[in-house]
Amino acid sequence: MLTKTPAQLKQMIHTGEILPGSIILTANGEAKGLNKPIAWAQKIALKDLGKIPEKEISEAAKYTHAAVIYDADTIVELYRPRARFRDIDELTGYQVAIILPRQKYFYDLPQNPEKTLNNVSIAGARSVIDGEKYPTKELLYYLKYTTKSIRHWIPFMRNRSFFNLFKDDRYNVCSGAVWRWYRQAGMFMDVAGTNDEFPEAWYPARFYADNRFVVQAKITIKANKQND
Repeated sequence: MLTKTPAQLKQMIHTGEILPGSIILTANGEAKGLNKPIAWAQKIALKDLGKIPEKEISEAAKYTHAAVIYDADTIVELYRPRARFRDIDELTGYQVAIILPRQKYFYDLPQNPEKTLNNVSIAGARSVIDGEKYPTKELLYYLKYTTKSIRHWIPFMRNRSFFNLFKDDRYNVCSGAVWRWYRQAGMFMDVAGTNDEFPEAWYPARFYADNRFVVQAKITIKANKQND
């Protein structure tokens, strides 16, 4: 685990040590009161995947928000009430994980991923320009999924896995938007026709645990020094 100030993190992006277009996951990154139920829902959903060690599930589940690094100063994210840019300074006090796709998913540009990742950032920026709204109602479905009794009570959730429940390409919570931006950049063509094609199959913790991705760094962001 690294410890960096926002200024130091920005410098890592500026020098290319961390690339724009990379995914940035935030531990306990949602509004107060939402982090625990989202973490619990993610634990249940990760178990649907199978073959993930319990210890890794617990570590992954604490990352409750996903965004994309836009440039050396900002991230782009789908957040209430709509998609936005956000200054990296606002991540002070949080623990983040920097996530990248494995090299083979860059297809014809494995030695030069910057171009593809730049297209991811552009896709995110387009959501901001278009004023894409955050689907708060769908977040409630995530939270309801955490309790078996509730799942049994709601007919369309009854006896269905997380994968089979969320099959909608129109409305995406934060991580689903990130997945869609990657697909719009031409990545992960191998998922066509599978459950993984749908953005709602991609919750924040899955980016951390899925073997299509690799954790580049875990960083605790502390306050800038006065002379930074």
